[in-house]
Amino acid sequence: MALWLGSLVPFYGVTLWGVYRGGRTRNDHLMAFVVTGCFGVYGLLGAGALLAWQARWPVLVGLGLGAALLAPPFVMLARRRDPGRGLGWWLMLASQPAYAFAFWGGCVLGIWLVSTLATGAASFWPGPWLWVALALALWGSVWGLALGQRVLRLRVEVPRARGPGLRLLQLSDIHFGPGFPLWKLRALCDQAAALAPDLVLITGDLVGPFSDSPGEHDGLVETLAALPAPVLFCPGNHDMPRWRTLGPELRAGGVTVLEDETVCLDVAGERVWVLGVGFPWGRARVPAAEVIRGAVPPDDASLRLVLSHGPAVLDHLSADSADMGFAGHTHGGPVSLGMLGLPVSILRLTASHDKGLHHRGGVWHYVHSGNWLIGMPPRIGTAPEIVVVEVVPSAGPAHSCC
Repeated sequence: MALWLGSLVPFYGVTLWGVYRGGRTRNDHLMAFVVTGCFGVYGLLGAGALLAWQARWPVLVGLGLGAALLAPPFVMLARRRDPGRGLGWWLMLASQPAYAFAFWGGCVLGIWLVSTLATGAASFWPGPWLWVALALALWGSVWGLALGQRVLRLRVEVPRARGPGLRLLQLSDIHFGPGFPLWKLRALCDQAAALAPDLVLITGDLVGPFSDSPGEHDGLVETLAALPAPVLFCPGNHDMPRWRTLGPELRAGGVTVLEDETVCLDVAGERVWVLGVGFPWGRARVPAAEVIRGAVPPDDASLRLVLSHGPAVLDHLSADSADMGFAGHTHGGPVSLGMLGLPVSILRLTASHDKGLHHRGGVWHYVHSGNWLIGMPPRIGTAPEIVVVEVVPSAGPAHSCC
């Protein structure tokens, strides 16, 4: 048993090296905690198999391979190289079911331990129940990747609107980097451009971790600038550690950056006023509620939008301050049973924002599930999306349709 558990140590060490290669930020500590938990699940299951005399070599090899596949995302991030379409990309893909199995396997193991302790027969080996965890991990990963960037079309009515219909396209949580390389970004932007948006709204986390070295944003700004519509962006938590370089790069490339700032645009017959709320990541900032109170839209604005990375900011909106708010950050739950057609996620169980369209206090809210495909935390049971919102005038109560 000691030999088998010891075989996990090098992979664990390499993974932690990758986690901290980019600097000991708050996010790195969180990822180190997640990685430790995932390796712990594989270790407990392997030990349980040995103790239960279930140590057939396919079981131990399978668990060892799963643990080994936890390392590639962080190794690729630490190397700071675009994986292209080569081996690195395929290893990144393979890591996703490995992390998903750690989650579902941990859930099965926890339930198993509680039930066996209650009967006085403690065991770390759930046996056939692990097939459920494996099926959920594989199906969730394949389902999300097979769907690709699904397009979600919405139509909302706004009494103040006066044009024939304004098309807003939202992207969020792209995490540009090894998990979302340049070829994927170009494909995403080509798909977005084909939808003919009037405005493109990006609600934070444009880049991923360890994205602050010279040259690491090459192609990013140029690809966004090629979109056939104005691009408006508010920063997220992953953008803030490299904001000193990323912010000027985006502005120089023609992207409208809004960090507690407003802009007015004339688009498709509408006078559009947009407020972007900054993200309070490791720096003192004016509270979001105060920013919203201090940003007064002009009287001639026919559409008032608020962009924020964190969806909790949208709770401060009222019909007097905005018509619609957009946010991201939640990653769709981030663990969801959407792969089974069930509207259940971890965040929704806590009555928090998780994803989707809501109408609260006379204001439309949309919380985006994110566009990234591969990375940490992994996308478990939820799919990436491109959201297109058509805004039309309304003389009566607001409603929406897909």
